Amino acid sequence: MVPRQVGAFALAAFLFLGSVVTARLMVANPLRVSKLGAASPTETETRPAAPPTATSTPTAVSTATPPPPTPTIQSSGTVRLDQSNATAYPLPEDCLIHPTRLAARGGHLFALDSGQLKRISLGTPMSCDPLPRPQAGVDGVVVQELGDFALAGDSDSLLLLDRAGNVFRYFLETEQWRVERLSHAPEASSRQHLVSVSAYHDGFYLLDTNVGQVWRHADGAAEVLASHEE
Repeated sequence: MVPRQVGAFALAAFLFLGSVVTARLMVANPLRVSKLGAASPTETETRPAAPPTATSTPTAVSTATPPPPTPTIQSSGTVRLDQSNATAYPLPEDCLIHPTRLAARGGHLFALDSGQLKRISLGTPMSCDPLPRPQAGVDGVVVQELGDFALAGDSDSLLLLDRAGNVFRYFLETEQWRVERLSHAPEASSRQHLVSVSAYHDGFYLLDTNVGQVWRHADGAAEVLASHEE
């Protein structure tokens, strides 16, 4: 029994000394242990990043603006004016300021311009003259600023409507004036507001926008043709 115990003790002492020596060697020369499958920093190869690929910007293509559509002209009932069938008359300077009505008779034009009647001669040279209102009035009736006029059916006179609602006739050949209708005529409404006159044959028509009536005057008589009061 003694020899076995001595041998076991000797083996234990040998193993103990061996473990001490091994521990000291590992402290003096430590080994670098890296995880399995992970590359060390020195083994990782740094690759340069690929340069960006240049992209070309598409060039805008300009498109031509389509021409405007050709206007269509109705062949039936249409009169085309050109140098072969029309004549241009350049008006004298400052002839018209704000014309609102025009009538033609022979070689003259009559225009209502800013409440005044003007006669335009189409001769050579052209002329543009205002038609003076009678200062003393016509049969005691003062001619106010004109609101409208019309060429009479016989083409020998003009029917003139002033702002007060009086209607006068002006004879072109004799340059005489005559009262055709007074603003305070018996058949007139106290609320009347006459704005337009039109001629037909021997009579004439008046438009009353305040009362809403159309009057016809012929052979010295007057009658209402249309009214919103009916």
